[in-house]
Amino acid sequence: GISEIQMVWQKGLMCLLALILVVRPVSVFLANLGSAHTTFREQLFLALLAPRGIVAAAVTSVFALQITGAAKINPENETYVALAGEAGELVPLVFIVILGTVTFYGLLAAPLARRLGLSDANPTGVLFAGAEPWIRVVAKGLVEKGHQCLLLDTRFEKVSAARLDGLQAVRANILSEYAEEEIDFAGLGHLVAATPNNEVNSLAAREFQHRFGKANVWQITPSDVDFHHQKAVANHMRGRFCFLGGPRFSDLSSFVGKGAEMKSTLLTDVFTMEDFKAAHGDNAIILFTETEDGKLNPVLSEDEKIEGSITIHSLVIEQDDPETKALKKKEVSEGKS
Repeated sequence: GISEIQMVWQKGLMCLLALILVVRPVSVFLANLGSAHTTFREQLFLALLAPRGIVAAAVTSVFALQITGAAKINPENETYVALAGEAGELVPLVFIVILGTVTFYGLLAAPLARRLGLSDANPTGVLFAGAEPWIRVVAKGLVEKGHQCLLLDTRFEKVSAARLDGLQAVRANILSEYAEEEIDFAGLGHLVAATPNNEVNSLAAREFQHRFGKANVWQITPSDVDFHHQKAVANHMRGRFCFLGGPRFSDLSSFVGKGAEMKSTLLTDVFTMEDFKAAHGDNAIILFTETEDGKLNPVLSEDEKIEGSITIHSLVIEQDDPETKALKKKEVSEGKS
């Protein structure tokens, strides 16, 4: 109880300081001597992050009971009796350590990671489930504009092609334990599930909600979206559909197959969304918006209202008719201004 903690708070505080300032840093740096897999900043972060929890409390309680029981069975043994006298202090001491470490590390972890350059306060990079040709075109366009992208695919040839394009790509199933536990998602703030399999996309969108947040998990519009409810995946088991107009996998593949390329356009009062649509019409699919502070967001599949000074990233098939050329010239001049 509280009274027990009050009796040992000084010992608990000393133990807490020793664990935080001495034991944890020394153990981390010794364990990483000669390691080529962790940088000094990563080791420093690990040295200042080690909260204790319920397991420590449970094990300590067991030890305390065992010591007390041993003293009762062997009352003539002075060592057991002496230990039993202090066994009652173990549990409150450990609770002080748990409370102190959880509070200290909980408050320190996020700002320390940002300070050491190990995390981003507002990650906006995109994790793509899939490495199809159209995904590679999209990701390459985003990377060229300074945005981080990571592609996951199970097929070696797709991953190899992505790496040849200069993209970060890993051969892994988006639903595997490896993807969940081993892959570094630092800097990534969105998941776009874009494999050819509708069910995999839906499952991935569901599974990664806890990591990216429900609002940042997306999937391309599935081919069964208009199917009878007996055949289509239930809506509550899907992620949000992305990209304006709700293009499906086959639409995006066909679009890139026709020569579509990524294009970034700054919308202003001079060159508006209406001007963009007039210039490109059905030859453009708007995929992402980017705010002035660099925040990247996939566009909802529904008729999302895009206005104000904002950059849009789109797949565009270039046209050569005179009217379109005039509008494109206006678009380019506005983007440079």
